[in-house]
Amino acid sequence: MPDYQMNMGRAQEEKAMKKICNLPPHSNNNNRVCAQKCAEEKVLVFVYGTLKRGFGNHWLIEEMIAGGHAEFVGIGRSEERYPLVCGPYQVPFLLYLNGFGEHVFGEVYAIDAYALQRFDELEGTTKGHYVRRSIRLRLLKMAEEEVVLESQAYFAANSYTPQMWMKTRHNCLCTYSVEETKNYVRRKDRPPHLSFLEHINIFLSQQSTHPSPPPAPPEITAGHC
Repeated sequence: MPDYQMNMGRAQEEKAMKKICNLPPHSNNNNRVCAQKCAEEKVLVFVYGTLKRGFGNHWLIEEMIAGGHAEFVGIGRSEERYPLVCGPYQVPFLLYLNGFGEHVFGEVYAIDAYALQRFDELEGTTKGHYVRRSIRLRLLKMAEEEVVLESQAYFAANSYTPQMWMKTRHNCLCTYSVEETKNYVRRKDRPPHLSFLEHINIFLSQQSTHPSPPPAPPEITAGHC
């Protein structure tokens, strides 16, 4: 790879890291030990949206950390490219269309079975809101080398992924930052008579401002479930 492309990649990575949030310092050695220990004892979860530090749903992670059910591992970046887009009320969605979109940045936590259950409830995995899937991550800012890990992440459900891609394809993100939350509406402030899926359907039914045809996403089959 030419040097200028490598430098551009590093610059994009550093910019995304700064946009995630102002993180407190962590020892690189401690991160390495934590990553190895957590991978053995707990489930790794990659959070890319409102569960991150400084965002609206981070209260859940704070609660899990306080109870000893979760611990911070580090900043991660997806090995594959995925579309990270905003839907209704600026809610972030990670679409399971690898090869499209960007390498996505987020935070990695190690959580136990109780915390995983709480995460599943928040993300509505039994209601068709999100689907928890495996994702390969590159854990950044380690001492000597970056570490590639297998983690879990919450992707948009199959039922609306193709339509969400068609609707939001021109606005793929590499990180969900404070800028994207300017028009974010918390759950308690949304119309209570509509379900989350109804909010999604209304959003998808609105006319797009980008009439040009997108690249066709891969067909979502049972193999994606």
